Amino acid sequence: GPKKIVVASDGTFFVLSDDSRAHRQSIYHIDSTGRILSSIPVGQSTTSTITNASNLYATPDSGCIYLESLSYIGTPDFRLLKISKFGIRTTIKSWINSNGGPQEYVHEVIPNHHNGYYCRIDSTIIDIPSNTILTENRFIVFDNDDYLVSDSLLKRKDISGNTLWSANIGSIIAHSENSIYLQSDSLRKLDAISGNYLW
Repeated sequence: GPKKIVVASDGTFFVLSDDSRAHRQSIYHIDSTGRILSSIPVGQSTTSTITNASNLYATPDSGCIYLESLSYIGTPDFRLLKISKFGIRTTIKSWINSNGGPQEYVHEVIPNHHNGYYCRIDSTIIDIPSNTILTENRFIVFDNDDYLVSDSLLKRKDISGNTLWSANIGSIIAHSENSIYLQSDSLRKLDAISGNYLW
């Protein structure tokens, strides 16, 4: 069944689905009436390898990205792939760990709105394609490229790193451009623009 669902900017949906217990996965592109626009196989298991898809995110151009891991023995190889709104799949970046050399484990990739991607590789955060090393893990990116970070507080920062607001931390349950839902001692709604608690 569905593992993750994201809404594209044109109102369609991308669905990462575990299609069977045999480790088959697909990404379905679905319109608002439920009609399947495209279906792309993204995960499978063979006797020697396992291919797994994760990190499904919508991109600003009505497409999506996902992270593919290909496991043999040891650290898996990774590829960051993009699916366009027309169902065309392209590779953005590859991390090959099976040919020796430094091993890199890609934990997460989040698209940003200046045509790049925040990648958490091992314990380092890198902005691709500039390969700039960042000092903070940016885990939610807004349409204007503001982002959320957390240390002892939850903070919204602009692209220059200026703190716009901070709030007591909690687990983020859901978010949009205008609201953030946090769970701490209770469920709380936070205004994503001002940082004020609404309830």
